[in-house]
Amino acid sequence: MNMNNTEPRIHVGILSGTVIEFVLNGDFVSTNGRTYSGKQKAEYKDGKVFFADESVDELIFEPTTGDTSFDLLNVVIGINFHWNERKPTIQGALKFIVEDQKLTAINRIDVEDYLTSVISVK
Repeated sequence: MNMNNTEPRIHVGILSGTVIEFVLNGDFVSTNGRTYSGKQKAEYKDGKVFFADESVDELIFEPTTGDTSFDLLNVVIGINFHWNERKPTIQGALKFIVEDQKLTAINRIDVEDYLTSVISVK
């Protein structure tokens, strides 16, 4: 991951739900300025993202180093494809927004890292 942010970053929607559980593999700094790692949970409550006893319009977890990643739990990718994963490990930042009375998890990632992840052969 390019921590200098010299290349363009894209935002890729991954999943939506009223509760999203995820694992931060390494240290991530959130928009509240605190550092988190390990298993976490974000919820939709009253039109906001609810996390760590706070309600916000959006929530972003930025990795502190280039070798961190996150897992989204209970997500199936590769359905009807030659491979199938239930816990994708994803590089980049994790962002939560509210859409249609649910949370949407979005991956913010450098273009090169994204292309590498989607064209890699399993």
